[in-house]
Amino acid sequence: MLHDSCHACGAPVTFYRRDFGRAIDEAGAICLCYQCQFDLRTAPQAPVAIYDEDVFRLYIEMLQALDGDASNAGRFDLKFHAVLHQLCKVMLSNQNHDQLRQYIAKMLGVATEPQLHGKMPLEHRRIFERYQIVFFALWLLVDKGGRIVEEWRRLSP
Repeated sequence: MLHDSCHACGAPVTFYRRDFGRAIDEAGAICLCYQCQFDLRTAPQAPVAIYDEDVFRLYIEMLQALDGDASNAGRFDLKFHAVLHQLCKVMLSNQNHDQLRQYIAKMLGVATEPQLHGKMPLEHRRIFERYQIVFFALWLLVDKGGRIVEEWRRLSP
């Protein structure tokens, strides 16, 4: 899993920060943190969390389709991504009070990544949180709606 912040100081990884206010030949190496000069290449590797094999396989197929693999292109059309996006928005909604995300984590037997509070789109969140939210949304989609219907029935009076 890629890091989105410096392992040493926590500053965001922003490669373009190395050349702000400098001539291009004076810009620092992009492998160094702009804040503390930590060599980002030496950060420990973080393994990708595979909470469910079927969901991970779907995740990989979706990424391959986005990368131009035409064999799955029809399966991952605009409608699929619209539903996936909506499920992610629901999990991040303040109105949801984190219940859906916590339910899925419980069903998968995993701890949730700390969620940043406030109105913040998925794209602005930390990479591990984004991965987990998308993975959880895919977990709902693998079962073609059965899992979410089951939860709605459980919560209904």
